[in-house]
Amino acid sequence: MEHRWVPRVIYGTYATEERLQGLVRFCRAISAEEVMLVPCDTPREPVWLPRERIPERVRHTRRTIEVLKENGIEASINVVRVLMPNRESEWREPIGFRQALVALSGYQEEFAPCPLDEVYRDYMRFFFARLGETGAPKILVDDDFRYEYLTRGPACFCPLHIQEFNKRHARDLTREQLVEACGDAAPNAIKRDWLDFKRTTLLELAVLMEQALHTTNKEARLGIMLTSVEAAAYGGRKTRELVEAFAGGLRPLVRVGQGWYQDYDRMLFPWGVYETLFQKALLPEDTEVYAEIDGYPHGPFVKASRMLLDYQVKANLICNVKQQSVWGFSPEEHVDENHPFAAKICKYGEAHRAIAAAIPDKGRMKGIRVVRSEDVGLVRPQKLPSWPYEIFGHGVPVFLWRLGIPITCDDAPTIVLTKDSVLIDPAQVERYLGEHHALITLDAVRAICEVGLADRIGVSFEGMLSPRECLFEQLADHPASGDYAAREFHSRVRAAGRLVPRGASAVAISHFADADGEAAAPGIVLFEKAGRRVAVLPYELGDLYFLPTLFRKEQLRNVLEWLNGTPLPAFVDRAADVCPVVWEDAATGRRVVSLLNIGHDRVEDCDLTMEKPWQGRASLRYITDRGAAQEAPADSWREENGRVILRLSGETGVNPFDVRVFTLSP
Repeated sequence: MEHRWVPRVIYGTYATEERLQGLVRFCRAISAEEVMLVPCDTPREPVWLPRERIPERVRHTRRTIEVLKENGIEASINVVRVLMPNRESEWREPIGFRQALVALSGYQEEFAPCPLDEVYRDYMRFFFARLGETGAPKILVDDDFRYEYLTRGPACFCPLHIQEFNKRHARDLTREQLVEACGDAAPNAIKRDWLDFKRTTLLELAVLMEQALHTTNKEARLGIMLTSVEAAAYGGRKTRELVEAFAGGLRPLVRVGQGWYQDYDRMLFPWGVYETLFQKALLPEDTEVYAEIDGYPHGPFVKASRMLLDYQVKANLICNVKQQSVWGFSPEEHVDENHPFAAKICKYGEAHRAIAAAIPDKGRMKGIRVVRSEDVGLVRPQKLPSWPYEIFGHGVPVFLWRLGIPITCDDAPTIVLTKDSVLIDPAQVERYLGEHHALITLDAVRAICEVGLADRIGVSFEGMLSPRECLFEQLADHPASGDYAAREFHSRVRAAGRLVPRGASAVAISHFADADGEAAAPGIVLFEKAGRRVAVLPYELGDLYFLPTLFRKEQLRNVLEWLNGTPLPAFVDRAADVCPVVWEDAATGRRVVSLLNIGHDRVEDCDLTMEKPWQGRASLRYITDRGAAQEAPADSWREENGRVILRLSGETGVNPFDVRVFTLSP
């Protein structure tokens, strides 16, 4: 599939003919063949109108779609508000619902409807039927289609929900009893039933919307804009079944959720990119996928245009998401061919098209897989977060990426087991350990030992070390230590467990020591049993700020290659914050290695090592900043022991907050 721009623009009943013609000219200037319309002039005009005003909006939107179609531009619709209003005037006046959403704390969100309220549901039937009359071929429900109202935490604990939950699951619980059960971090039967109930009621609402739409337009496709899998998991949501419920038998339609609405925090961006990959892996194979490129509130003080229109686009392309849904326009902006975005999009176009062409449509990602589940809500306490992102468990994959270790959401020989993956389904642990090599973090070690499987991982857990006891880490004279063998480093570990090796094949490759150099306990322990390898960590990997160091980067690279039995698909030595994304073309064996630089330093004068899984010579090319496919200089790379090693310099280097793409072919 080719790279496509899909501008997302506000265009409601207040919009003029002049604005419409300007939008047409903007689309022509950037060669866009589709726009995504938000058919309300927010904040002037609310999303939800009284029923008597809806026909006017339908006529206006239908004419807009027809004019765009006459100019060769398809128009889809984005319904930007479904369950979570942020303007007090939007809901009660036009809808008149009776039951408001009730948060975990008991707080009633006066202007947010409970999705079980029949007045609200009847309005949704009416509204989606009218959307079908616009003639839009595609309609996407926004990412607020979830129970979790970010400012209030888990919901809905209203009387309607308590009554219906008790009825369906043969229980007799009060709201307080349900809140108490859901507040427990450990899985329990009540919480499992509650999440299943919320999952089911969301599915029923999705089917209601789909059926209402198809009463007036049987060909219109209905899709959803996704949000973080972990945030959605607090509602028990399962991505694939929800997407298929909205689709109603037609081709599924999705905008994956990436977030990163402001560029203040660079660590949220790799999490958003990983989330894009993970959500995409959950979808039916034939799903039409849009990327999320957004800034909120819109404008250059929130997000630089190069981040919006180049860096984030390249990141989506190397995730194999080639339709760029971009919303960077303020509501008051006049969008036409003279808008600054037009020239910038054209400026970056050649490089974007070249990257899109390089990524195989039918490829598999290569790397280490962090085991992650949509059932994470079972093992997290449902509580009010102090900040919405508190509930996102983004540490482990981003930590590995910061060290330059490629990760994948496809199946892989080597996996990372965290506490969540163990607690969600302890019965699965034996299968994981029997079918994969595993890197196991401390809390997962504790959980595995608690279920009696210590003999499968070669260690027992015997409590926590004091901060003094894990002040330093002494690396053994072992191949996994690499250039740092027989040296001592400040560990920068905030909390570490006391691991005791079990069996002759359990080998400690480092030790923790106190300030006097006295060894206190093993560090990383390697273990092999029945052809399966395990590396046990005495700490967690979620600390993105203290834990990453150059010695740990080299140490974990060697540990993972020992686990894998082969070189990592890609690795950049000595550089920080270079995230490799590796695709393999199933038909040809060609590898595409993309380096996403999430740091402030240019990546150069260091080596990119790539696995070469075939015999014979390789061909190595890279995509220049201008979008040309260029042979890598012959004196800049060599083949060695099943690897291709390239010295990054000049045009093969990677600028700060940029991407460089390489293709390695037989």
